Amino acid sequence: MESEMRPQPHGGALRNGGTNKGGTGRPSSEIRRMCKEGFADALPVIVKIAKGLQPTNGNPDPSPSEITRALDVLGKYGLGEQKVEVTEADIFVALGDVLPQCGLSKETCDEVLAKLHAHLKGG
Repeated sequence: MESEMRPQPHGGALRNGGTNKGGTGRPSSEIRRMCKEGFADALPVIVKIAKGLQPTNGNPDPSPSEITRALDVLGKYGLGEQKVEVTEADIFVALGDVLPQCGLSKETCDEVLAKLHAHLKGG
């Protein structure tokens, strides 16, 4: 039995008798290649925006947010994403430094840190 398209009230159509078994689509390697080429083509404009030299959206100068976004893209793809690992110990050291600067007494700071530690340990 051959399936046929049945018009729907919203203007689309559904295949009668099953789903549309289309092909696999464009190979992912080709999609990656096209993306890389597109990025390479756009790169000179991104660099100009980052330097504040490229008009954007009809404005003679890019806005600070456009410059920041361009710099973000250049850093992300030029330098790679940098990961910073922060341990629980790092957080406690930072809190130990910051809490007293908030005007809390040493006893209160110690109490906050103890309660936080207990909370993180499930207590």
